[in-house]
Amino acid sequence: MEITGCEITLLVHHGRERNWVRTLAHQLECSLGQRVALRTAPSRQSSRLLPYETVDRMIYGSPKPDLAGLFSTTGLPSASGALEKQCLLIDTTDDELDPDIRDACAVVLTPLFDHEKGLRGLTACLARGGAPYLSMIATTAGAIREIVGTRIAIPDRDSVPAFLNTLFARLVTLIDAAVRHLLLARPLPLTGPDPERGKISPTPRHNISRRFRSLARSLAHRVVGPVVRTADWTIAFRRTDDEVTKGKDLDPGSFMFIPCDYGHFYADPMIFTHGGATWIFFEDYNYAAKIGSLSCVNIPADGRAGKPVRVMAGTSHLSYPFIFAHQGEVFMIPETGAERRVELWRATRFPDRWELCSILSMRR
Repeated sequence: MEITGCEITLLVHHGRERNWVRTLAHQLECSLGQRVALRTAPSRQSSRLLPYETVDRMIYGSPKPDLAGLFSTTGLPSASGALEKQCLLIDTTDDELDPDIRDACAVVLTPLFDHEKGLRGLTACLARGGAPYLSMIATTAGAIREIVGTRIAIPDRDSVPAFLNTLFARLVTLIDAAVRHLLLARPLPLTGPDPERGKISPTPRHNISRRFRSLARSLAHRVVGPVVRTADWTIAFRRTDDEVTKGKDLDPGSFMFIPCDYGHFYADPMIFTHGGATWIFFEDYNYAAKIGSLSCVNIPADGRAGKPVRVMAGTSHLSYPFIFAHQGEVFMIPETGAERRVELWRATRFPDRWELCSILSMRR
């Protein structure tokens, strides 16, 4: 199924809609180089909240960026009688599509959540703490078929807003791939049938029990977390030119550990060789400030790590110091997701002085 020369319209709820829809519109405009219109459905129904969503925002706070948050759509034009015949419509609403709107489009692309239209399909998935199945259904000329589907791994399932944030980020990627497949004949990710379809939904009792355990863990972490930590990240290393590592022996005694400063943990190591010396760059997370900066250590020939050197720090979280050399200079692309952009830095004095030389990408 391939179509060309289509306008793209996102059909959204009238009243309120989730922020991920605007992110999707921006992503499609960047991918395809054409304008994406947002139009409201005739129904007056706003985007529905899931069970416990409001309570969880009070307990856990809102994630950033907040793809599950709501924005007003009252100023957007209606889709009724305004769609072109050669239109690719992406239906993001919870309700069944108006037949007049469906017939006015060349193709309708609909996301399904655990095989149901609308977020109500996630209720059982949230209750059992499972991984939701996302799929894209394409409807054209009376034919309906699933063109792509995948089960999404979600790390934080205790908070409904965090759960939705991860889900919507994956959904934006999935819809973008489906649209580029239809319009540009780009290949889709390899997917298969959903192996968990048809499983019995949990009982309300199961749901309440799981929510109680989640809340208890959150409250315990808030009370005990600032003074007691049961685990930390740390970094260990060893040389790879000896018999131990050739045999892939992971005996902890063969590693050297980089001791963390009090109140910190080290993670996301990147090894870099410069001027004949070996360095390990890493995230240096400060528990008290709740923010990560970047540090590094020199690894001399005897294998004993030197004292950590602060490399880069800012007002937002930094991690994953991807470092590389190009044309005699050293560059770094740190993880700067909190700033919603990708930054390129150049070393003016290796390893501890850097200047921002380019913004490679920026999200609104």
